[in-house]
Amino acid sequence: MKAKLTIAGLMIAGSMSAQVDLAIGNIDAGWDTYNTAGQITGVYFDVLNNENGSSGAFDVMVYLVNPNNSNESYVVYTYNDANGQNGNTVVTYTDIDIDFNDTPGIPAGEYRLAVCVDPDDDITETDENNNCLYISTQGNNLVYNPSTTGLDVYNNDAVSLYPNPAQDFVSIRFNSELENYVLTVSDITGKTVKSVVLTTAQAQLNVTDLTAGIYFYQVVSADGKVVSTGKLIRK
Repeated sequence: MKAKLTIAGLMIAGSMSAQVDLAIGNIDAGWDTYNTAGQITGVYFDVLNNENGSSGAFDVMVYLVNPNNSNESYVVYTYNDANGQNGNTVVTYTDIDIDFNDTPGIPAGEYRLAVCVDPDDDITETDENNNCLYISTQGNNLVYNPSTTGLDVYNNDAVSLYPNPAQDFVSIRFNSELENYVLTVSDITGKTVKSVVLTTAQAQLNVTDLTAGIYFYQVVSADGKVVSTGKLIRK
């Protein structure tokens, strides 16, 4: 009898049976961009069938996992591969966009991203110890700050950054109603790399110490509400 998936340790215990062995992430896994408001784009990973038999249909699930308590996890994406997978094949899943806000009840905090193939143990395998994988490396946590009132409250016209792409300094213009709000800039892992208090309808940000790449900004009110988000490119 096979045990149900336990996110702790990201391992699945199984029994010896038909020649099917699904494995995940053995070749490559990752994502393109992430912002702290919960949008992650371009998630990709691979699924292998290392044995000769055809697997039949299976599910793939992506989780947010508390890095300090792996028993706390949230399913943020599910895909059913109804066609299954033939033996000795690899299939790469790409361009998966996920909004963590679509999963109710995820508190603000830091999380690791994990993916599992056949999490419900629908398929009996010769080896089920390789069915799960952390997509994010240890210490490379995703910082998540959900909006308490939903993404539809964002007013991305309220703030403008220029030049964008930027090389040395970025000028920030914003509506006067946002004065004394805080604008933070995060890298693709969700780590805050810059912050500035918005005052007198204009502010300036020095980005000379940032490496070239894509960053994300958000404007946060005193009560923690995200009121505007956007992308900043450092060239």
